[in-house]
Amino acid sequence: MTTGILDAKDLVFYLKEGTNLIAFACATNASLSFSMKTRETICKETGDWETYKPGLLSVSGSFSGLFSYDATNTSFEDLYDKLAGKQEATVRFSTEATGDTYWEFNALITELTVDSGQNGENVTYSGSLQGVGPVTKATVV
Repeated sequence: MTTGILDAKDLVFYLKEGTNLIAFACATNASLSFSMKTRETICKETGDWETYKPGLLSVSGSFSGLFSYDATNTSFEDLYDKLAGKQEATVRFSTEATGDTYWEFNALITELTVDSGQNGENVTYSGSLQGVGPVTKATVV
């Protein structure tokens, strides 16, 4: 189990293919977001205060990295193929250190961008994930 404050380089997205986990290539940023919609339950008896009940849950993510045609991990092309094929991808957000928590879910890749930047800069890629269905929260073994 990882102790202390995590180093940002350790927490990344992985594409799950069968039993294989393949990190998103040369990642520079990864973000996971959970949200819950609420439903208003206001009626005349509630007075001046709004009241709410919990509603639907959702998960989404974003990522970015350095672009490479010969990436040994999950490449931009792999992600593009999922997007263009309108295929769900199983993704995991994890350190993959034994004892650490991970979050795994099916997602649609809803956005991909390649940015060639200015002369003398690196080519980068970025994208967005929209969760489809429930999230599995478990411990790396």
